[in-house]
Amino acid sequence: MSWLTEEWKEQLPAEATNYIQNLEEIVEKSKKELKEYQFKIQSLEAELENSKQKSEENIGETNALERQINTLYAELEKEKEESKNHLASKTSKENIICGLREEVDRLRSDFGEVKSTNTKLVGQLETLETEQNQNDHRKNEDLDRLKELKVLNEQRLEELRRQLESLSRDKQSVEKAYEEKIKDMCCESESDKQSIKELTNQIESQTLQIQRLEAFNSKQEDQEKMKLCLQQREKEIEELQMKIQNHQCDVGNYLGIDLGKICSETSVCGSDFTEMKETCKKLVQENKELKRMLSQHTLTSVSVQSSSIGPETVLSFPMTDDQKCHQSSSAERMCLESEIQTLKEENQRMKEVYESHMRACANNARIARKSSSATIQSFELEELRRKVQILESLKEKLEKALAEKLSECSKLQQELSELNKGVVSQHAVDKLEDLVDVILQKKKSSSECLTDVPSMQNNIDPKSLKDIVGSTISSLHDELVSDHETTRQSIKDSTNKVISAIQIHLASHARNIGTSSAAHVNRNKASPRKYGYTSNPPKNSLEEVELIRDRLDHLQDTIHGRENDMRKTQKDRDRVQEELVKMMELMKKKDEELGKISCMYELEKQKVNENSSCYRAEMEALKIEQLEIYKEFREMCDNLKKKDIELLNKTKQSKLLNAEWRQREDNLNERILTLEKEICEKHSDMENLECQLKSVNRENELVMNRLRQSEDQLQSFHDSLSRVEELMFKAKGEGLYY
Repeated sequence: MSWLTEEWKEQLPAEATNYIQNLEEIVEKSKKELKEYQFKIQSLEAELENSKQKSEENIGETNALERQINTLYAELEKEKEESKNHLASKTSKENIICGLREEVDRLRSDFGEVKSTNTKLVGQLETLETEQNQNDHRKNEDLDRLKELKVLNEQRLEELRRQLESLSRDKQSVEKAYEEKIKDMCCESESDKQSIKELTNQIESQTLQIQRLEAFNSKQEDQEKMKLCLQQREKEIEELQMKIQNHQCDVGNYLGIDLGKICSETSVCGSDFTEMKETCKKLVQENKELKRMLSQHTLTSVSVQSSSIGPETVLSFPMTDDQKCHQSSSAERMCLESEIQTLKEENQRMKEVYESHMRACANNARIARKSSSATIQSFELEELRRKVQILESLKEKLEKALAEKLSECSKLQQELSELNKGVVSQHAVDKLEDLVDVILQKKKSSSECLTDVPSMQNNIDPKSLKDIVGSTISSLHDELVSDHETTRQSIKDSTNKVISAIQIHLASHARNIGTSSAAHVNRNKASPRKYGYTSNPPKNSLEEVELIRDRLDHLQDTIHGRENDMRKTQKDRDRVQEELVKMMELMKKKDEELGKISCMYELEKQKVNENSSCYRAEMEALKIEQLEIYKEFREMCDNLKKKDIELLNKTKQSKLLNAEWRQREDNLNERILTLEKEICEKHSDMENLECQLKSVNRENELVMNRLRQSEDQLQSFHDSLSRVEELMFKAKGEGLYY
């Protein structure tokens, strides 16, 4: 393709061709110069990189030397501080050893006092055990007697139940007879419908009033009961507070011990224990500090060895003597570590001795508490006896209440007999008289039973008596409630039947008004036979209506009287129910108290048996611990003597070590001076290198300026060539050459 590049030059004039050749030669020269300049630039850049690397290496060496100097200064300061700390720790340990000796003497004296108190407490415990066994024997005898009384009371109560059942049956028979009489006495008339309705309305209104009064009375009774319960609780709390105060005083007087002194001694022991804890904590902290110092010392020794290797490789300093010194110092430090470990073990032994002493003190305190618990048990036995007496008094009160209730029952029966005289026939009256006789006989039998009860109180169990009385009272209450409900229902049924019969009779009477007089005569003849109130039959219907009105008035009077009687009986029943509820609550409370007392007695019995065995085992353990403590004290004294000798040897060794450390400090100072001189030389070398770098940078700048000028020239040549080409194209276009 070279002929194509020269083709366009053939038809050009000679001047143009010469000019083009000159331009091509200039372009080739400029290209060669550019290549040369690029090569020079690359060589200069490589030299710059080498010089930078050398300068960085020199800077790193100077920094390493400065670090070595700083580490050496730090090692000197640390070694000075360690020497001071060693001296301070030695003085503190000597003071601690003196304090421990004083504490050992004090603990010996305390141990003698504890031993004497233990002997006293053992004697007191033996006396308390004998007394408690006697009390247990007495209680067992009392329980046997109470069981016998329980059996007798159960038999008596069964007889009373049978009698009550017979009375309830008689009562039901009387009520049935009364209902039959009411049915017979009913009359029938149309004119009395309104009066009957008024009576029913009055009865309903009266029943509502009665219910309201019963609800109001029940609320008032509940409020009164709550007030009484609160007052009783407040009294019981005050009595318990007084008992606690008296009990504390009695315990101190019984044991012959001042509780205030005991509290003060325990507080003193607690303060001594806290002081010992603080000393132990201080020792542990000192041991931790020593460990930390040793670890730092080992690290500094390692750093010194590494620094000793570095300068030998770089600067070729001889370090054989320093290495030997470091090896000897490391061996001495290992010896110090072993001594510190032995001191730690001794501190742990002292802690164990102190803990054993504190355990002995705690055992003594337990023995004192157990002795106080024995006295508490004796007081509780006395309280149990008092409660048994209170239960006996409650028995008497219950017997009186039963007698009063029996008398009230007799009165009620008499009142019922009086009320039923106007309504019940002679046969019913005879039955009531028989019932009264039976009731009187039962009263006599119950009074005889009650007279026999006080003679048998010593053989009756209060728990069984409470259970029996409670069951009987509950059964009586249920029977009374059921009887009352049956009577109410019977009265309602009878009134409804009377009203229905009257309505039916009035309807039939209206139908039969227009019948013959013969039927009237027959009906009038039959009426006196049916009712039995009049001997002569009525002549007209008006007389018959008047008779019916009289009978209705009589029935109303009887109904009102019956209602009044029922109200009275309801009031009496409510009062009896309230008394029964109160008695039941009292019996429940006493049952709970007896259950708690029996549980407390059994638990205390078990505790005493367990405590006696624990006391013996603890005394044996205390004797064994005493022998072990004596052995440990002897060993500790021997160890303390040995440690005194070791401390003297260690003080001598520490003096020798201080002298060696001073020699090492002098050697290190000399070495530091030599290193400082070397650093000054390195700084001078660095300054020379910096000057060389500056000169090289100047040369580089000149070369860069030349390159820029050559680039400008090349651009101008390129522009001229482009102009020539444009002229050539224009000439071709104009046809100047082909």
